[in-house]
Amino acid sequence: MAFSQETVERAWKRAGGKCECRRKSHNHSYGVCHKQLVWGNRGREGRGAW
Repeated sequence: MAFSQETVERAWKRAGGKCECRRKSHNHSYGVCHKQLVWGNRGREGRGAW
């Protein structure tokens, strides 16, 4: 089930446009990723994608 556009926008704003990944396999030694994401790269591959 996909998230609604409203839910995605709320999460984006709450996170300040930054990744909140906590995957141990991504080696985030400090807990959360915090990489800057690009709204226009949503659903794509590459820099700032998500």
